[in-house]
Amino acid sequence: MQNSYTQFKEALTLFRENAIKRGELTNLPFEVFWSIAYGPLYTLMRFQQEKKSLGDRPFKLTPEMTEAAFEAVIKALTPTK
Repeated sequence: MQNSYTQFKEALTLFRENAIKRGELTNLPFEVFWSIAYGPLYTLMRFQQEKKSLGDRPFKLTPEMTEAAFEAVIKALTPTK
């Protein structure tokens, strides 16, 4: 029986490979893909949890920030044609 992590890893790998084959995703090493795809979310969530960003500046995550991060990630991972 597979654990949740193994199932998640297999599903993500299949998703990534199929998206690359369809030309919907730039072919990057997995670790680079993961860093670009999920790094911004993790960083914003950490800032939100700590209620401050770099330099101890006050921080509150907004829907606009989330959308801006999402758009940047999509742009970074979409192949240029």
